[in-house]
Amino acid sequence: MAKMDRHICFFNSEFSQGPQIWFPKLLTCANIGSWTKLEGTMKAVGLSLALIAAGSWAAAQDIGGRYSVNGTNLDGSIYRGEAEITLTSEFTCEIVWKTGGTTSSGICMRDGNAFAAGYEMGGNVGLVIYMVQPDGTLDGSWTIAGVNAVGTEVLTPN
Repeated sequence: MAKMDRHICFFNSEFSQGPQIWFPKLLTCANIGSWTKLEGTMKAVGLSLALIAAGSWAAAQDIGGRYSVNGTNLDGSIYRGEAEITLTSEFTCEIVWKTGGTTSSGICMRDGNAFAAGYEMGGNVGLVIYMVQPDGTLDGSWTIAGVNAVGTEVLTPN
């Protein structure tokens, strides 16, 4: 098995527009070592988000609740479902998606108009970044570690 280094990157909430997706501006990336277990990866992501939350980040208080999910998979196919965001602190939350026959869950947080979640799905680590719209809709893009593709997702408050 080949050694795979993992990196964690931090972005700010000032976004620049790409061709069809909003991309956050990169602040910095750091090599956080090599893991062979997903558990280690999720602990490191959780620790990183906890450290970020200790800074001057906007509260996640107004983001909790149930949402309708509409998205496109990495291959372009469409999916639908529901998501629920549950606040775990002033700055952090948990999110659970149910789409088709798949359930995935992760940790999340909000920074101004940016909302991000790290999650596990089918043994793979993923990342989704949403822009919070004025009506409360979350408009985002997502990917999974080791995959060279991006999906899209819109969460609409119920």
